[in-house]
Amino acid sequence: MNDQELKEYVLHMLDGLRREIALIREADTRALDLQAKEYERRLSELNHAHQIAADNWRTSLSRETFETFKDGYAKWQVGVSEALTAQATAMASNITSTRRLMALIGAVLVASGGIIGAYVTANANRLDKLEIRQTEIAGIQHERSGRFDALERRLIELEGRRRIP
Repeated sequence: MNDQELKEYVLHMLDGLRREIALIREADTRALDLQAKEYERRLSELNHAHQIAADNWRTSLSRETFETFKDGYAKWQVGVSEALTAQATAMASNITSTRRLMALIGAVLVASGGIIGAYVTANANRLDKLEIRQTEIAGIQHERSGRFDALERRLIELEGRRRIP
């Protein structure tokens, strides 16, 4: 092999190496662009997840606050329940005694033909209204119990959102 052939061979090899280097650089550039896009996508997801976590944190209660509220509300509910039960029992016994007395008085007055019989009948209607009110109070007590259950479920739901995996 002479010098000219050797020179051509070396130049040919250099051109081949230059093409390979250009291809490698182009592939590296594409790989870096692809990697940059993936990093950008991941950072965007992380930023969004951080925003969601921050929103959940703002709307959540600490366990201590929730437990304190729950205990206080349970005590309040027991107190209200006892007070309403005592009031309803007192009203029931008063209504029963009053109803018997009114019936007796009504019978006496009707027998004597007095005008007061109509008044006694009106009072009996008032007693019926009192019994209806007593039933409404029992309904309110039941409704408050349902509200407590719904509130407790909501607080547990908010506490669950606050947790970040």
